[in-house]
Amino acid sequence: MTDPFLVSAVGGEPVTTARPSGGTNKELARRMRVPPDLLDDLPPDVAARMEQYAANRDVWDATWSWLCDEIAGTLEAGGFRRHNSRGGSRGGYHIGTGVVNDGPLVSWSTTEYAGNETSAFERTVEAVMNPALLEILQTCGFEARMIPEAEDFGGSILVTGRYRDGGTVAARRHVP
Repeated sequence: MTDPFLVSAVGGEPVTTARPSGGTNKELARRMRVPPDLLDDLPPDVAARMEQYAANRDVWDATWSWLCDEIAGTLEAGGFRRHNSRGGSRGGYHIGTGVVNDGPLVSWSTTEYAGNETSAFERTVEAVMNPALLEILQTCGFEARMIPEAEDFGGSILVTGRYRDGGTVAARRHVP
């Protein structure tokens, strides 16, 4: 898989920083979805990397946000709740955004957490739920595949499009 932090969406060339000269930490924080004070007093090289990440993230969102919305709508219509890793409802389906350039990642998350370790219970639930999510997504017309365990993000589901009009994948979009 391609690391979205190292390769841009424009033929491998760095994306021009979307933050204008003299831009504010507040604007960069909004685009990065972090508190503004987190960006105070950053060394220039770190600020430049964060600006590059934000520019890549903007391209990813413009390319794939429609598909994330359709996945969420489909799974919620089926009675599944969305996992919220930032507080609120924990456990449920999770959509990983901006992780890989090829599309969103979908996986199941439990409400039990054992620190930084994955517990046997979590592995058991994920072993059942991730294949079930894959089957549901494919049955509902999404172009999706399970990432092999030996690869980065193994066990997650990569969704790259949605079938339309008798089986064509007219809705698939790829970052160039």
